[in-house]
Amino acid sequence: MRLTKLKLVQMVLSAIDSDNVNGVDETVESEQVGIIVDTIYDDLNGEFPWAHLREKGVLEVTTTPNKMKIPDGIMTINDIYYNKKKVHYIQPNEMTELLFDRDPYDDRDPKYWTSYDDTYVIFDAYDGSLVEALTHTDVYRMPVQMTTDNSYPDLPERFHNAIFEGAAADAFYTLKGDVTGFNIYRNRYKQSKILMERWAKRVNRQVPTGYNVDYSRKGY
Repeated sequence: MRLTKLKLVQMVLSAIDSDNVNGVDETVESEQVGIIVDTIYDDLNGEFPWAHLREKGVLEVTTTPNKMKIPDGIMTINDIYYNKKKVHYIQPNEMTELLFDRDPYDDRDPKYWTSYDDTYVIFDAYDGSLVEALTHTDVYRMPVQMTTDNSYPDLPERFHNAIFEGAAADAFYTLKGDVTGFNIYRNRYKQSKILMERWAKRVNRQVPTGYNVDYSRKGY
């Protein structure tokens, strides 16, 4: 069932036996429930990078020749290609060791990349200067936030009810001090998350694929 933010708040208020509202900001309690709904929604999207969030993108150039910026609104980078060739991810410490013995200012396309801060991508080399149009990335974008009462969760419709279950559990505990109600909805929420995990496509780009790093300057 497709649920708006207001409908989710109304469902939680009904579950905890509170007054109904016609707007999320109508009462102090409905505002509190709205915050809880947003928190559960963010937690679920942070845990499960859904397939509909997957997009193609590019990296942004910076003033540092071998460094590019991950665009705002990107949650996870999966793969990077430069000039139609795959650039292989390596761990930050491997990149540090690699750059000890290799000059990134050599004129050649990058072969390896890493990120020290999840904001910028560091390459081991560049050919003249890195060009945004030559980058190709496989990314997961950030989900759209529910900023209005009529906003829908940027989440598969079949799992909208999981937001209600998680928010109801939190509301029972934090707003009502009702442990029984908390346990009932917490268990429902846990079951929904198990189902969500089966459906979500989970990716961790920071796990190398076993690619052997070539630390030599020759034979690039």
